[in-house]
Amino acid sequence: MKKKPYITPQNKLKHFEWYREKVGWGSKWKQIVFSDEEDGQGGARYYWHDILNEERFFSKHHSGVRTVMIWAAFSSKGKSKLAYISPCSTAEGYKAILSSYLKLSLRRIGGKKTTFMHDNAPIH
Repeated sequence: MKKKPYITPQNKLKHFEWYREKVGWGSKWKQIVFSDEEDGQGGARYYWHDILNEERFFSKHHSGVRTVMIWAAFSSKGKSKLAYISPCSTAEGYKAILSSYLKLSLRRIGGKKTTFMHDNAPIH
């Protein structure tokens, strides 16, 4: 698999500050709901397979070809259903995904004082 991009000293400091702020949260972590999406372009290049069966090959993403995009949320109380979504690249598209899919699961995996925490991607 490809190595992750090098983290800059500035981002390393931001991460450390975030961790220091959150380390004392204790049971507050039970009120957090996380989500993420994947567009099928970032997955593993290698996988374990049974040598008695044929190896499977996955297609590569080519410019102009649409990929399958999935979205899900999870918390200490459970996880949402996996949602197959249309790729989006705008804040409005992301809000539509949350409106359509997060609302369906929030009562079950969240609570009255739930905090939704996303991964700070630019469209978020």
